[in-house]
Amino acid sequence: VRRFVDLAAAQRGKTESEVEVQTGVLSALVNLACIGGVPILKEQGAVPLILKLYRSQAPSVQLYAVAAIQNTARDVECAWRYIDAGAEEVLVDIFNTTSNDKLKRYATGALANLKAMRKQPPPAALKINMKWLRKRQSASAMGAIEGVLAEAALMRWRQDRCAEILRQHAAKLIAKGLVKGTAELKARRAAAPVLQA
Repeated sequence: VRRFVDLAAAQRGKTESEVEVQTGVLSALVNLACIGGVPILKEQGAVPLILKLYRSQAPSVQLYAVAAIQNTARDVECAWRYIDAGAEEVLVDIFNTTSNDKLKRYATGALANLKAMRKQPPPAALKINMKWLRKRQSASAMGAIEGVLAEAALMRWRQDRCAEILRQHAAKLIAKGLVKGTAELKARRAAAPVLQA
């Protein structure tokens, strides 16, 4: 893991091949974090890489870096590193400016995980200056996070509701089509000549 993290960190992300390397490494880190590999990622220095790349101008790199934040922010130490680095404000900005639905979903998940981890004190080893953090993160910034989470919940509800309406409509059409199709089939069979051997 360390070699891949170092490889991705060495890339500037300017050429297509450098972006591919960063995207591939981040994709692997996202998957590793998802299956319980966050301790390995912390040991191997992946969190600084994620912090470096989530502001990337390359859409694929940013997508996987934000997904990595989402998957690793369930760990208290990782979450507080992201909070201390100002990730919440950047994630709100990403949510408000992107048209990529996947990126919005990952940013929302990351914000929700960071919000949940704020209820736990930061690990003493991180030495986070809480007074400075409180000043930097005003009530309006926290309100923006709440706004993003509320908007995302509403968007999800609308998507679910639309999907349900489509399922209901499709079921009605299928039912009508099957009834009509069955009646037509019976009529064709009745009108068809009977062949005898």
